Amino acid sequence: MRICRVALSYPTTNLPSAGLVAYYLCKHIKEPSIYITVNRNDGNLLPPTPNFAIQLIDVPLEQSSHSLNHSIHKSKQNIFQRLYIYFKIILTLRSIRFLLSSIPKIIFFKPDIICCHANVSLYHGLFFYLFYRTKFVVHIHAMSDAIAISNLSILRCLVNRASRIYCISDAVLNKLKYTISSNKLRLTSTGVDPNVFYNLNTKRKKQIIQVGQLMWYKGHNYILKAMPDILLKHPDYKLIIVGKGRLKKEISEYIKNNKLTSSV
Repeated sequence: MRICRVALSYPTTNLPSAGLVAYYLCKHIKEPSIYITVNRNDGNLLPPTPNFAIQLIDVPLEQSSHSLNHSIHKSKQNIFQRLYIYFKIILTLRSIRFLLSSIPKIIFFKPDIICCHANVSLYHGLFFYLFYRTKFVVHIHAMSDAIAISNLSILRCLVNRASRIYCISDAVLNKLKYTISSNKLRLTSTGVDPNVFYNLNTKRKKQIIQVGQLMWYKGHNYILKAMPDILLKHPDYKLIIVGKGRLKKEISEYIKNNKLTSSV
């Protein structure tokens, strides 16, 4: 079987967690594969294994799916808010450039299946399903993507064309099960490397660690707002935030303005 994976990112030395699910699936499923992704120019790429090749696409994706999901996140919306969201979706069709630039590379590879690792890559799956009768599956890595699919009929229509929808958590699966055919949904949790996490009896430090991109959907605001109450009961604890992203400045200012610099 020849597998094509389409994702918006690929792990690099500067951002080793980006695209990690798709990367490890390529690495450990020993089938001929191609990894289509956007060229982020953000450090050296993690080396591929002999069974798969990387194809970097030079295309801007100014309006990311995550910024759309921020608008879609609200469950109660009037007709004008809903129309505005659809207008924003039309604007994101500029990401069709990502699809158009990918098509020749995918045709040349001749995959048996397309694996879509982001909502934007649904275009790839639908295109090759309609014109080449290639099966495609969808991997939902984030709750924000699940919310977008649940709230917008146009995304549900695209996803329902897939043969399988793989959900990274119970929460994601439960969010989708009322709008997506249940016989297509599968739970595939992120694994753990036992070579790294092997000694569960290691003495713990008095700290809370949050790892993830500094984006709204990661919920950094909740832990930051909770820290004063946590410190009242556990004044010797510290919060360590690991990541990078658009909210770095906003989070830093919140920490400073709320006098949390000694504990965060």
